[in-house]
Amino acid sequence: MPRHLLRLLGLNALAGAGAAVVLVALLVAFDAHGLGTLMARSETPLLPLAVLTFGFIVTLSSVAMGAAVMLLPRGDSEPRGTAKVPVGELVPVRVAARAKRR
Repeated sequence: MPRHLLRLLGLNALAGAGAAVVLVALLVAFDAHGLGTLMARSETPLLPLAVLTFGFIVTLSSVAMGAAVMLLPRGDSEPRGTAKVPVGELVPVRVAARAKRR
């Protein structure tokens, strides 16, 4: 894989991680659905915060990298992996069906 592509994916992963950290901070700061209060009253408030942050980082970094890959320009004008099927008229086809026994 070319270096510039790896650099691009790494930057997108960092952007996703940054967005995840900001989102978790906003969720806790604004006490969305009592999340901040629940963490503050916990015996170990850093553990749920770390788990939540890690989950958001993994998810949003993956989304950012996936979007970067899908938005890459293609070098060829012909789509790859598609079957060359000629387009024609639709023709009805009769199919024999058996009646179900009860």
